[in-house]
Amino acid sequence: MSTVTLTSNTTDFNGNGIHIYADIGASTYNKNPIPYVSRRDFQVDTGSSGIVVGLLDFNKPVSYDILNKYYPCFGPYTINYFPSDVSHSGYWYYMPVTLYSGTSTTAAATSYGMVLVCDGSVGMMGVSAKGENPLFNNFLQVSDTKGNLLGAGYKITTTGGPAVIIGQLSSTTDGFQYSPLSPATLPPLPAQTNTVPFSPVNTAATCWTMPPANLSITTTTSAGATYTLPFELDIGINQVMICMPNDIIGYSSGLTPIPSNYLPPASLGQYDVYGARWYFSTTASLTVNFPAGNQTPVLSYTWTAGSTPPQSPPSAAPTGDTLYLGPPNFLSASGSGATDIATAQAYARVNVGRCPLNVVDYIYDAVNGMMGVKKNS
Repeated sequence: MSTVTLTSNTTDFNGNGIHIYADIGASTYNKNPIPYVSRRDFQVDTGSSGIVVGLLDFNKPVSYDILNKYYPCFGPYTINYFPSDVSHSGYWYYMPVTLYSGTSTTAAATSYGMVLVCDGSVGMMGVSAKGENPLFNNFLQVSDTKGNLLGAGYKITTTGGPAVIIGQLSSTTDGFQYSPLSPATLPPLPAQTNTVPFSPVNTAATCWTMPPANLSITTTTSAGATYTLPFELDIGINQVMICMPNDIIGYSSGLTPIPSNYLPPASLGQYDVYGARWYFSTTASLTVNFPAGNQTPVLSYTWTAGSTPPQSPPSAAPTGDTLYLGPPNFLSASGSGATDIATAQAYARVNVGRCPLNVVDYIYDAVNGMMGVKKNS
């Protein structure tokens, strides 16, 4: 099994996650130079889908009209990042990508992916595993420098320094503890809005649902409760974000949402009206177990919200806040909109952020439908 290792160009994993350099677009068209993005720094984000880059990141002035001449365009879109509440609006293009390892100026691999080109300067590389169309994940469309298409999967590790190993698939002898994934309905791409020929990379990647994890919450006034929620490991953040289905029962006179009995009493602390989320109480204790249902899960840890995890030994606990998401992001002000409730149910999950990679390696196999973890060395 052929793989390519992309080493992060920054070593502060808890603070910055994983960053790699990449080119976006082709430097020539019919042997003539055209605008492209040359070796820009991108933050790798397993919590979002698609590359986001700015018009100012191209090596020469460029417009959407110019890009429409060279790349298949799939219309306008606005991407929202939580919990930063940053948004970027632009147009989707299917574009070639060149990947670099560490600070090397020699290409390590090539790929394609859906790229949201927006105003300004942006460098995000979304490679999530949440049931999106695989064409939004450029890590599933990678070829080595000889043109050999790699397996549609990857491992993320911090052992020996943060890195992504592209092309690594699951194996019965690799020491990982796996959660089998269920096939999901393949979401269609947006309609193409120009006539540039579109020939996507033919990978063996399949669309999969998120696997389950067990989340337990204990408070000073409750023995606690355990929930089974979709599991998301999001190396784009150092927080934990939790959302339950149908989690709101009403609103106060000031339109402050009132959480339902899904959570134990005294679980939540301050409500952030601007971010539409709660901070968990500093006395709330939370435990995550993944894979769910395993008697001895490899990823099993407990933390108290608001506390600072130890630096030694390494901890899976978040170095950022523990947050509970709520409306108005996912429910209407009345709390009765059927579409909004369905959205809230679909968004239910425990997003553990990046910090678990302090203690485990992570693998996503989009060919065989496996997500796994194993203790790192």
